[in-house]
Amino acid sequence: MKKYLKILFCMSLLAFVLGIGNVSASAEEVYDVWVGSTQVTSSNRNRIDGMNGGYASYDPDTKTLTLHDLKDVDHSRGWLINSFDDLNVTGTANFGNFVDTQVGICSYGKLSISGNINIKSLDNGLYGEKGVVISGNDTVVKVAVSYYGSRCIYSDKGDVNIKAGKTTLTVGQPYDICGIYANNTIISGGELNIEEIYNGICCEDGSITISGGNTNIDSSLVGLFANTIAVSGGKTKVSGIETAVKAKNAIKLSNGTAIISPEGGKIIQDNSLGCKVVSDADGKTATIVEFVTEPVKYPVWVGALQVTSDNKDRIPGKNGGYASYDPETKTLTFYNFKDVKDEAEYLVYAKDDLNIKGTASFSEQPYFDMVGIRSDGKLSVSGNISVDTRDRCLYGMKGIVVSGKDTVVDVTANVFPCSCIYSEGVFELKDGKVSCYSMMDESTGILAQGVVISGGILDISVERGEGIYVTQNKALDIKGGKVNVYAYYGV
Repeated sequence: MKKYLKILFCMSLLAFVLGIGNVSASAEEVYDVWVGSTQVTSSNRNRIDGMNGGYASYDPDTKTLTLHDLKDVDHSRGWLINSFDDLNVTGTANFGNFVDTQVGICSYGKLSISGNINIKSLDNGLYGEKGVVISGNDTVVKVAVSYYGSRCIYSDKGDVNIKAGKTTLTVGQPYDICGIYANNTIISGGELNIEEIYNGICCEDGSITISGGNTNIDSSLVGLFANTIAVSGGKTKVSGIETAVKAKNAIKLSNGTAIISPEGGKIIQDNSLGCKVVSDADGKTATIVEFVTEPVKYPVWVGALQVTSDNKDRIPGKNGGYASYDPETKTLTFYNFKDVKDEAEYLVYAKDDLNIKGTASFSEQPYFDMVGIRSDGKLSVSGNISVDTRDRCLYGMKGIVVSGKDTVVDVTANVFPCSCIYSEGVFELKDGKVSCYSMMDESTGILAQGVVISGGILDISVERGEGIYVTQNKALDIKGGKVNVYAYYGV
């Protein structure tokens, strides 16, 4: 009997332990993120519906909340979105019906915004305790607040950083409202419009740094106010009834930045305000100020358009899409780019190394002897690139490298004689797929000092010429990948 009871006790204990394990395994994980009044959990994180359509999803690994055409949420807790940690917000949302919402999007860490976001709230449209970052070339952010003493964008322990996109800040009631209030504000790109507001940007004990972009501020008191204001790039226009620009310590202009309005504008000490200001030629404090910096020119052209610090974030294609250029990495990225706008000798030309990424299609040939994508240094290509032009669709003076498993390069040359791919260095195919085609006499699929294939797929179809021609006795080295050549003279 005792033995039976021991067995029964052990079985009961095992069942209890297994039961606890099952409860633990199925326990719901709760995140410190709210969409309206709904807290995000492991069970609802893939879909939290909006009140008037759309939904939100949350990735706890990246702390990213993606808004899928979200329209309005229950704001009874006093916010539209709230997180007690860092929060990345992307996607599309319209919070347009609740002007009585206390706070818009709130993060007690760093708040990063990209996408298309429209917010109306009483106070603090975007709040990031440790900073707010707005980025992404296609980002459009609109914030309107209407409570006395409120801020459109606010960070009490961090900086506000405007990197790209278009940001518009405005008010329902213009009483003592600030567009941006933060320790420091950094504007390096994009377009910032602050409209009909009391104070434009206020960083009283910190700095306002403008190094790029297009900034327009229309305020009823002061446009820019900080301890230090530094302008070294972009275009800036500021108005304020008291004064447009005011700094406790210094106003610094560099990199060829000039005051173009008022005429004869200069930086002076205004003793009545106890600050540095911009004045007109007669020393009267200016209420409208414009700064312009001569754009930095980079040795890269897209069609006839030279890339500069002003246009580098968005270079439109003739038939759609756009390109952006990063001068630090020498990378030109295409976003469904279709054809160049203006007639030029090259579709793309760089005097230095050039990295090509993204998706682009070049099918129009406005210039008879047009060359495709040329780099006077090394040309590196990854992405989905189609070039149909006269000669040398890809031209890398010091070599060409094609890589990336999803890369697809399709080139067609159409002049006599011609080369689909040309280099005075070595052509390397590491991954992806490259297709070369020409039906012209004396055409060449690849003409280079050396050709190295270590991966990917190379298809060459040259009906009246040579598939691969290696100059100066350099090697044709096929280490891997797959090579298919159809040519009159072979390789």
